[in-house]
Amino acid sequence: MDGLSSAASVIAVIQLAGSIVKICAGYIKQVNDAGDEIRALQQTVTDLAGVLQELNVFLQGSNGTKLSSSQTLDGPITKCCSTLTDLEGTIDPGMRTKAMRKFGFRAWKWPLKCTEVNRIIQDLERYKTSFTLSLQIDQAALTTGISQTTGRIDLNMDLNKLPVAHGAEFDSNMNQHEEYCLPGTRAELLHQVTEWARSPQGNCLFWLNGGAGTGKSTISRTVAKTFKEANLLGASFFFKRDN
Repeated sequence: MDGLSSAASVIAVIQLAGSIVKICAGYIKQVNDAGDEIRALQQTVTDLAGVLQELNVFLQGSNGTKLSSSQTLDGPITKCCSTLTDLEGTIDPGMRTKAMRKFGFRAWKWPLKCTEVNRIIQDLERYKTSFTLSLQIDQAALTTGISQTTGRIDLNMDLNKLPVAHGAEFDSNMNQHEEYCLPGTRAELLHQVTEWARSPQGNCLFWLNGGAGTGKSTISRTVAKTFKEANLLGASFFFKRDN
């Protein structure tokens, strides 16, 4: 089943599920007996429709044709549609008898036994599990594919061809006479920066904010030197306002 036909089939089942949910709502409102089992059936159909809506979003997305697991759901989708069609034909009073319609909702009588409702719920839960599993498999495959693509980009990138800003490194000849924090000074702030750099959950930016002459560059050079010695430094770029 291709992406377009898969999406069309899923949409048809979603619409059918919506119709059944409305019919169940009518029974809940008008019929006194079997209320709990009707609600259970209605909730099961609602949950199934939710999974199908998520599946439909994936099938109609840009990666729809790449969802190998979801593309094999034509059989379960067809069976699910058949189950819901039979269910609608059984519980829809307008489809069951024309005579009942002229008496209104008060003539409605829930046509299913408790055992029949339980069997239908089990069938629908089985379909929902199948659809959910396919979604999870395809989501994992897409995530893995993105990771592999990113890895290939990293491998193919020739860092040696990137232009270099000579003199911008913290330890370049131009900066060799610049100051570093004296031992024991700025200890708390340096500790905070180090903890931020080592934390996987840390923010992407640590901003040193202060007026001219407050030591921002000195702290930054000290951090860069410490990180380089610990093989943690990715890059450094220092410049002055008049450069």
